[in-house]
Amino acid sequence: MKTASELLGTSVAALALGASLVGHAGIYNFTSSAGGVYTASASGLGQVIPDNDAAGVAYALDFGAAGLHVSDIKISLNISGGWNGDLYAYLAHGSEYAVLLNRVGATTSGADGYGTSGLNILLEPVTTHAGILDIHTVLNPSSLPTAYAADGRTVYYDDVSRTQTLDVFLGGGGVDPNGSWTLFFADGAAVSTATLTGWSLEITAVPEPVNVALGGFAGVFLVVALVRSWRRRWRFDTHD
Repeated sequence: MKTASELLGTSVAALALGASLVGHAGIYNFTSSAGGVYTASASGLGQVIPDNDAAGVAYALDFGAAGLHVSDIKISLNISGGWNGDLYAYLAHGSEYAVLLNRVGATTSGADGYGTSGLNILLEPVTTHAGILDIHTVLNPSSLPTAYAADGRTVYYDDVSRTQTLDVFLGGGGVDPNGSWTLFFADGAAVSTATLTGWSLEITAVPEPVNVALGGFAGVFLVVALVRSWRRRWRFDTHD
C-alpha cells in the first residue's frame, strides 16, 4: 500500500478530480464587484489540516454567473504552523485543476521539502503576471502583495514539468467559471501539523467572446437597418 506521501507525489490528478469534501463548512459563494471581479473567501478558520492523511480537507465554492470566461485568477492562502514541505493543495473546476502547493522544496534528493513553518502567500498565473517566481523553490516567501506562481507539479519532486499551474484556467480563451469549484488541502508526511487560517479566491471574468461577437453583429444589423430606412425615406421624399 502506498503511503500518503507517495500518493501525493504520484496521484495528484486522481485526488484533484475525485476528492470528497471532507471538513468543508457549507458552500462558499462568489460575490461580484466592479470590473468583473468575483471573490469567495474564508477567514478565521482554525482548520487543522489532518497530519499525514491524503484525505485532507476541502472547501466547496459556487460561482453563479453564466456567459463568462476567466481572464485572470488569483488565490491567497494563510496557513500557520506545521512543516511547509509536507503541504499539498489544489484548486479544481470542471475537468481542470491547478496544483497550488506540492511539498515545496522537495526534490529527487530531498523528499522532506522545506522545514519552514507557515505560509501567507498570493498565487497568480504566469500568463497574466510574467516573471513571478515558482512557489516550490522559495524557502521564505514574502506575504501579500508579493505574488508567486502556483507549484504546478503533479509529482512533487519534478523540477521541470509544471503542467498544472493556475494558467490552466486561462487556456483556450479562459474557462467558463460557472458552477462548482473545489479547494483542497492535505499534509503528506507525519509529525508536524499545520492549521489553515484562511483563503481567498478572486476571479476576473468577462463576457464570452461569442457574446461579444453577437453584440457586434447586433450593432452592425442596427446600422444597416437604419441606413436602409433612411434610403427608403429619401427616395420617397425626392418623388414628392
